[in-house]
Amino acid sequence: MRFSTLILAMLLVMVHGKNRDADHYYSTAMAAAFLAHAMADTVVVATFMTSSHPACGDPVTPPQLDFSCVGDSWRAGAAAVNEPHLTSFDFVEAILRKTAPAACSPICAALWWPAIRPAGSSPCAMR
Repeated sequence: MRFSTLILAMLLVMVHGKNRDADHYYSTAMAAAFLAHAMADTVVVATFMTSSHPACGDPVTPPQLDFSCVGDSWRAGAAAVNEPHLTSFDFVEAILRKTAPAACSPICAALWWPAIRPAGSSPCAMR
């Protein structure tokens, strides 16, 4: 993703839930941006955490990451099965880093995951 010429006011990252229907979550996120009159300056991203585990049965082909969908799963920030040094949180934070302005403008304050990072930290600080 490259957004160097886009004036980005808002980034909406929607992560699918247990039902694993990222297309529905994307449609919901787009509707939210539309209702907020923010379509012109908002980037909407919907992730899909693939899992070849039999409970999910997604076809996974490299370079896709393969996460478990049971037990210690992508929902808890687990490491990818095929890339153990990458977690699902790393994956979403990479989206934030790639879409945040290079200078890390004031919108970076909104790009913060208080539930998974220590207070005061920001994905912008992790460049």
